[in-house]
Amino acid sequence: MKEKDLFYWIALNSIPSLHWHQFETLVPIMTEKLLQEKFGMKDLTWVEEELEIIQKEAIQIVTYQDAQYPFLLKQISDPPPLLYVRGVLPKTQFFLAVVGARRASPYGLEVTEFLCREFAKHDITIVSGLAQGIDRKAHETALKHQGQTVAVLGNGLLVNYPSSHQKLQEKIASCGAVISEFPLKMPPLKHNFPRRNRIISGLSQGVLVVEASLRSGSLITARCALEQGRDVFAVPGNIIAQASQGTHKLIQQGAKLVVQPQDVLEELHPSFVKTKEALTEADQVRHSLTKEEERVLKLTQEAQEFENLLIQSQCGYSQLSQTLLSLELKGLVKRWGESYQRSL
Repeated sequence: MKEKDLFYWIALNSIPSLHWHQFETLVPIMTEKLLQEKFGMKDLTWVEEELEIIQKEAIQIVTYQDAQYPFLLKQISDPPPLLYVRGVLPKTQFFLAVVGARRASPYGLEVTEFLCREFAKHDITIVSGLAQGIDRKAHETALKHQGQTVAVLGNGLLVNYPSSHQKLQEKIASCGAVISEFPLKMPPLKHNFPRRNRIISGLSQGVLVVEASLRSGSLITARCALEQGRDVFAVPGNIIAQASQGTHKLIQQGAKLVVQPQDVLEELHPSFVKTKEALTEADQVRHSLTKEEERVLKLTQEAQEFENLLIQSQCGYSQLSQTLLSLELKGLVKRWGESYQRSL
């Protein structure tokens, strides 16, 4: 996009009353005089400053007309005309919003890590709002397990909010993207966050609410998801805890109750569906094996005689015998005559 056109996109984007479809009509005929007379923009030096900062800070502007504008976000009724992007928007097929209470309980944080760990392993991009509590844990878990994550801000990219999340924001930008529809120096005003929430849900196939009170921003995100035709998931909690009242209300209203990652995965795509037996075996492989068992299991992708395993594993005779017996008892290896082969 030409810099002059970008100048007008940025200027017009700062007018909340304009709908996205008006931009395509206005930009070709826009002049600085028209901005000053029709929209009351007396001082436009801030737009020039934005353009300079964008160049200096390697921030991208992705407009509604650009090919890299997120496909799902483009389908909602009021998509943001443009996005300020630090980092690179992930190319993964599946995006899932994970939101919840800022004052999260230890239970809520544990559940968030448990679920997001599996989502990251399935190459699902985690979308959240970079707030304290559940949002932060969702982002951190995705990064910890080499997954991708997108943080959507309710302020400009040059405003460090929350201040304690500066390093986390930098990590997200290096492995995913930090995005905002607001001008670079926009403070975190209260009315920005409902607008931010529609982007969180708009980017995603579904929204998972882990903990939420009855008057929380997470319920606004869930409502946006319903209006956008997206799936809503909710985690049950303590029935007398305030942080569970919102999620329980969502479940009563039809949100899918989530007690394990598969409850979400099977809704996102049939390819994620596994039988309970296969899931149990996979969990055994990931979590219950010793290092020796893991090493021997890898060697039995194809049928191997005991003597070959003895050489390749570098285990002692007695140790290898015990390891193979353990793998047989766990149902992970089968013995065929003198050979052993992985059964999964």
